[in-house]
Amino acid sequence: MKTFNTKPVTLVVAAALGLLTSSASIAATPSEIAQPAPKTTQAIDANIINFSFAIAQDHQLDLNTQAVTTVSDEYYFTVSGRQLNKGIDIHTSQKGALIKISRQNDLGKALENEAMQLRSASQPKKNLAINIIGENDLKTTGIFTASTAIKLTDEVKPGKLTLSYERPLAAKNLYVIHVKEKGTANKLEISTAKQQYRQGESFSFDAAMLANNDTLALDNVTAFIMSPSGKKFNASIRLTDSGIAQISASKQALEATAIEAPINGLYELHVNAMTNAGGQQIHRTGKIAFALSPDTADLNKLSLIFVNKNKATASIGLTVKTAGRFEVRGTLYGHDAQGNLQPLMETHSAQNFSAGKQAINIQFNQQILAKSTLKAPYVLKNVRLFDQTRMSRL
Repeated sequence: MKTFNTKPVTLVVAAALGLLTSSASIAATPSEIAQPAPKTTQAIDANIINFSFAIAQDHQLDLNTQAVTTVSDEYYFTVSGRQLNKGIDIHTSQKGALIKISRQNDLGKALENEAMQLRSASQPKKNLAINIIGENDLKTTGIFTASTAIKLTDEVKPGKLTLSYERPLAAKNLYVIHVKEKGTANKLEISTAKQQYRQGESFSFDAAMLANNDTLALDNVTAFIMSPSGKKFNASIRLTDSGIAQISASKQALEATAIEAPINGLYELHVNAMTNAGGQQIHRTGKIAFALSPDTADLNKLSLIFVNKNKATASIGLTVKTAGRFEVRGTLYGHDAQGNLQPLMETHSAQNFSAGKQAINIQFNQQILAKSTLKAPYVLKNVRLFDQTRMSRL
């Protein structure tokens, strides 16, 4: 399985500063000093909020982009009433699997237990569906509605089974067949380097079938991306020589004109995978959620910290592409007695902006500065930009 090595994305936005006095001088190398932030245009609403909190010098700041992994021990698919009457294939890889049949959109009558038939090639005349949990019983759980479940007994050998329903079903009715193998060694793992992507940014995922510590080569993989509103995009799939699937957004998805911001929900990658092991087919379905944010604003690379005896502030330049409320977060560092940079405080500032060249002024907490043993020159690092209107990180 691919291992993601990610590094923290750190944007140094401030020059080093002199002492907190009216006659302070800037002590910084030319590479550290930035140009002043651009002149601002009129803000929609002042409504500025600044919040600071002290950080202990031994505090470990972890701004690494976190890789995300999901693991699946199940698979599911949808069939019509006609297909269920005729008989469908079920594949299991261990004893004791659970098969759930759910009426999609709650259409049709409740399924009758005695009409369920489950057979194997080795026992074609014996009905293996002897441990059935009907709809009325499942309703009492408060979780499953319009569903019937079959718990396979240990005498049912793993492999291919045929599930059918002996009473007539409407051909247009749809049924979701869900096969779960709790505790199985065969699992589908889906990974991505991070869970937050930006409009226009390429994103990719890895999918692998694991059997304990081994990776089984995938024989067939299908995948699609679903937006928060339910719109589907096909995903692009490449099987590596080791059988791992590398999945990326299709060109169609990347060129989508309307990106639904996280406030509307998360996007999901859905993966169906199959492999053969020990003469058996192993099927798994998995999904992983991620945020896709519209490109509404950018941070200017560098801006200045201003400081005098009355206050300490940083002016952070923004290019706002879509009007809204934006927040900047940053960590102020100072120098200890040995001259080492140490974290001093975290400050968050938010403000409403119209489109155009803007600047947000971070107001550092004067009391925290006064109490700290850390001294100038100060540096602002780890600057992050958030779109509060659309609840996304930029």
